[in-house]
Amino acid sequence: MNMNSSHHLPTPALAAALGRRFDPNTKHRLISLYGWIASQGGLEENAPLRTAGSSFNPRPARYAILALNHLAPTSELETTAVLLRAVPNPLAAPAEFSQGAAVAHRLASTSPAQLDSAELPLECCVALDAVRHLHLSESPKARDVLEYARQLCELATGQSRAETICRLLNHAITQQAALLAAKEAP
Repeated sequence: MNMNSSHHLPTPALAAALGRRFDPNTKHRLISLYGWIASQGGLEENAPLRTAGSSFNPRPARYAILALNHLAPTSELETTAVLLRAVPNPLAAPAEFSQGAAVAHRLASTSPAQLDSAELPLECCVALDAVRHLHLSESPKARDVLEYARQLCELATGQSRAETICRLLNHAITQQAALLAAKEAP
């Protein structure tokens, strides 16, 4: 079954990143998964304050690009998992993606302390995206997002594979905390 449609092609940045990392068959499978994710509402943004008509990468593309660029080498399973973090029910993914769906479900439903060393860097990618986009929303949970990201970084400290993503995440936390403090100042 072809899960992709012309309306749900990945962004050029994601297509290029997938093409650099994977063979054409794997790239095509992941593009089909992206189409399924789009059909499940995975391209909807949690932060609705973007300027109408502005160009941006949707969440699943951002998650995957972060993983592909900063957790190299990133496996097909890991890429599937971070893509599927954008949907509310990753376990509903097509059967061929069941392993990645199980990882995505675990990432979404498990406390950071219970994630294993292979999962922590993946969830750090998701957290980095959330922290970077806090300024686009009026989320009353902004402090919770920052605290969750801090927990992930603390747990991933010392893992060579997570070093770059944690450095980026810590920087984003610092920036967003300053913005949040400025908003809250009298």
